Amino acid sequence: MKRKRSCILLWLMAFLFAMSACSEDTFDLSSDVDGVTKAVGSHLCYTDAVYHHMTESWIIPRNDPYTLTNFQSAMDRLLSGKAGVVLSKEERHELSELNPIQPSHLALRVFPKTEKEQWAIELMEDVKVAYIPFNYIPLSDDQVKLGKLYDKSKSFDEEYRYTVTYSGLVVDDEKQPDETITMPVLYVVWPKDKIIPQEYDYLIDYEVFIPDYTKDAGRALHKLEDEAIRLALGEGAKKDSSRSETQMYTGTIMYYDNLLESYEPLSHLKVRFQLGSNIADTYTDSSGSFSVPSIIDDSATWYLVMQHTYWKITSMDSSDPVSVYMGTVGSEWSNSNDIFCGMYSSVGYFAVHPAVDFYYNGNHQLQTASYDSGIRIKVSPESNPDHNATFTHNLFSAAYITVYQNNMGSSNYLMGTVLHELGHFTHFRARSTHLNYSNTHKLIKESYAAYVANYLCDRYYYLLGYVNPVAPQTPHTGNSYQFWEKTGTLKYSPMFVDLFDDYNQNLNNSNYNYDSINGFSHNVMRTIAENCASWSNVKSILDDYIGIYYTQSSYNLYVAPYDYWFDNN
Repeated sequence: MKRKRSCILLWLMAFLFAMSACSEDTFDLSSDVDGVTKAVGSHLCYTDAVYHHMTESWIIPRNDPYTLTNFQSAMDRLLSGKAGVVLSKEERHELSELNPIQPSHLALRVFPKTEKEQWAIELMEDVKVAYIPFNYIPLSDDQVKLGKLYDKSKSFDEEYRYTVTYSGLVVDDEKQPDETITMPVLYVVWPKDKIIPQEYDYLIDYEVFIPDYTKDAGRALHKLEDEAIRLALGEGAKKDSSRSETQMYTGTIMYYDNLLESYEPLSHLKVRFQLGSNIADTYTDSSGSFSVPSIIDDSATWYLVMQHTYWKITSMDSSDPVSVYMGTVGSEWSNSNDIFCGMYSSVGYFAVHPAVDFYYNGNHQLQTASYDSGIRIKVSPESNPDHNATFTHNLFSAAYITVYQNNMGSSNYLMGTVLHELGHFTHFRARSTHLNYSNTHKLIKESYAAYVANYLCDRYYYLLGYVNPVAPQTPHTGNSYQFWEKTGTLKYSPMFVDLFDDYNQNLNNSNYNYDSINGFSHNVMRTIAENCASWSNVKSILDDYIGIYYTQSSYNLYVAPYDYWFDNN
């Protein structure tokens, strides 16, 4: 029978139980296997934990079972009978055909010189990239608290070779101080036969053997992998003798939406399974569900990775995607195919993800130039009295977004916050150059971002079945800006929102714009974004659509307050 359960509560109970049975003074990290010391245990006391500053996580050592030397040792033990595993005649023949084992991959440390180079490596389909060494694993937040790990001076000693300094940064048309980013070390599983580009700065740590069951089917290879894992970790290999590639472990990842008061799926979220240098990635589907073959070993850890082809969500001072450690395969699925249901509150990275996912993958009509490039979204641990989020750009580097904690407790307003900044990103890309975008009038830039956010937010919630019960001037995501007045100085206006929506705010209050226009083309508004830096530029395009999307009289009423505002500001 399949079960649904909350992982957070179960993990906390398990950790409390384990910690109660663990003595901080007597924790043993090793056992003797044929005279060779191997790491063992579940590392529940964490006396060897070190802080990894680049990923902002605590990590503990754990041997990589997939080194070529370890697999060869496992092969030798099996064929000599020292492993205590009975091989059939056919299995012994299969192993003999593989002996000596040839490496399939290399374990590299790559030192990217720029974010562009880092992103290019991360997006290679035939390589896998990790952000902590293959012979370490992270601890969860609960484990860190239970282990009372506070002293970050006990840190992992890593060699960071490059920094990148961005100058000429601009936020909200104001210049910002230079920003220097320390580039990370990438731990890369690189195919043995793939040429490593000469421009890369890298080190080869060791050769790797990762079993390929599509080419080398058979129980013998399973037994070899089990023995290699046992030899490296000192733990009992997976006991399930019915190990099958057809049985699947399944899961569902969701988050809580405050507006809908329900749990909603996190689609296109990367789910990573990793044991040493053996990494397998998958993505959740539109229902937030994923599945992986149960052939994955119980000792493997799994993560939720905030990264997609077109975006990455990072912590404040990192160019690495946030990876949330979820535990081991064995602790969650055991030998069953239970449904895991992750219930998350509408805070942090999990609340930013659905907004950027809908921008790129959602069912809507706002196709933009920015879909061809990626965006880095930084989540700040701080609130900001002046901005819910900011869009940063400069002449020489890709733009990025910073999201502050202001709206983290309200998923619908956070949705609007993120999509508003993605609206700026859309406009920035449409204007082709940094200077074109910088020279565009601020009211036009803010109004275009409001339009992008308003349309996408309404579309997102409409597809989830939400109908706004109140008038649009009190928006559920904060992006229609219907309170704009021609005599005011507020930079946020419904200039582009009014062209598309079907609400006339003037009917309820004569101080606001008269707007009987609706259904204006997304493609034409994109044309405006690409070509217009001033209100006169905008009007020159809008004039061409009189009689198509609106009458002359409706158009005159629409532009009148903006004529007044631009003449007086």
